[in-house]
Amino acid sequence: LDLEQAHLRIIANYWQIPRLQQCFRDGYDAHNLLARDVEGDKFLNAPGWPAGMSNDEKMKTKPPGGTIPRALREFYKTMRYLLAYAGEEETAWLTLMSTETSPGVLPYLMTKLSAVARIRDRWLEVEPEWEGAWAWMEQLYAQNAETNNGLGFMVGPLSGRRSGVLEDGKKQAVVNWPILETEAMIMRIVEQNVIALYPWLVDGPGTGVIAQIHDAVKLELSSRRDPKRVCAELNEAATVVIPGWDTSFKVEVHHGTHFGQLG
Repeated sequence: LDLEQAHLRIIANYWQIPRLQQCFRDGYDAHNLLARDVEGDKFLNAPGWPAGMSNDEKMKTKPPGGTIPRALREFYKTMRYLLAYAGEEETAWLTLMSTETSPGVLPYLMTKLSAVARIRDRWLEVEPEWEGAWAWMEQLYAQNAETNNGLGFMVGPLSGRRSGVLEDGKKQAVVNWPILETEAMIMRIVEQNVIALYPWLVDGPGTGVIAQIHDAVKLELSSRRDPKRVCAELNEAATVVIPGWDTSFKVEVHHGTHFGQLG
């Protein structure tokens, strides 16, 4: 199971990005949202969507693989994460050109710097709160340095844990750390909920939770179990609600007979 768009859900809540909050309340896909904001009807009317699907349904659905809408979604997903932590246009552009979607495949190699700048400008036009959030993170770091002999640090918004000096206050590191730390805390909650549901050795040796990597938890269970029931139970157990936060945290659950089927 994978935590669904964890970073963006944390950002929507912690940094108070209204458009992202509304996106998740509406059940929309955040990467579809950015693709629509920049591309408009080109995204929604591109060939490849299932026949008869409304625009509202398209915003809630990951487009089918191998289609133009899917390619656009993956491009804007990449752009979101390159820019989310105060990424500079040129840095995002250079990273984008070297991004492989599969071994040896560089689909964004010919992207121009001017296109990245245009996308960033449009993104911040419709979601202007990001820049204020970055400045707030830098301000918190500086305030903490005043109370710690000039050594700045950040504090996890849920855990209260402190960071280190974060590359001596490099902007991207300061902005990024609270989000990554919060993701780790939420994943601890998810993992413990899953373990409570399916304890170690639940179906014999080697069963139960066998791995937790970033925003994913992997289990091995008996093939005698009903996959649909297991997926439903995991969805319920792994949905996390943080008191005072507008958006809950949900998971995507996949099942198969070997890891190659799970991605």
